[in-house]
Amino acid sequence: MCGIPGCKSPCVKVVFPLPNGRAIVLMKTEALSDGSVSLRSTGTGFGEPGFYFVVRGDQGRVWARYVSSLKEEIRVYPAESGSARADHRFWFWGIEFLRIHYRMRRNAVARAAG
Repeated sequence: MCGIPGCKSPCVKVVFPLPNGRAIVLMKTEALSDGSVSLRSTGTGFGEPGFYFVVRGDQGRVWARYVSSLKEEIRVYPAESGSARADHRFWFWGIEFLRIHYRMRRNAVARAAG
């Protein structure tokens, strides 16, 4: 979890390493009335939830760019005992290009431990 200037609620930060830098996704969290949790990278500019690229240049100079054309949402909700389901959606320039639905279950070791 992290806090960012353009968002009152806590955010989840996901970092993907790249050559000479990284891609960072900051996702706003929201607990919904149906018991689900929403994670959204739907800000409108730098300092808000969304996609960022951070690159280190030749002389050690670092630059960052907010990618406004790419948005993502993950909605996680409770399912049958010991599992959760998620809908994961991506948009590019406002057009949904990928939707994934998956289920997460605790493995046998985790169930035995607690």
